[in-house]
Amino acid sequence: MNQLNDDTPLNAIKTSEGRFLKKEDCGAGINLTCRTIKYENVAPESQPPENKPVLYFMEESKPCVLNQTRMDDLMEAVKADTIGQIRGQLVQLYLDDKIKFGGKRV
Repeated sequence: MNQLNDDTPLNAIKTSEGRFLKKEDCGAGINLTCRTIKYENVAPESQPPENKPVLYFMEESKPCVLNQTRMDDLMEAVKADTIGQIRGQLVQLYLDDKIKFGGKRV
């Protein structure tokens, strides 16, 4: 555990690393091999359960929570209709800075 003191800059404090991949984890792109998709509670501990599909990889990596856009992109990228068809398929995850939500880049 890192020690904090009165001189520790606030922007240097790492908050929760999180259980799932975030856009910041992908950088210029990471190649991962699909293993399976499972429904999982993705809510923080203090919140009510929220089950969503989660994509797991064969490599040692955090899993990726799938929203409808990500699910559609996955199906198109690997030309799959079933979970069994994604197994072993290589995908590249990357940060797309052109994505907007509510008119703003996210």
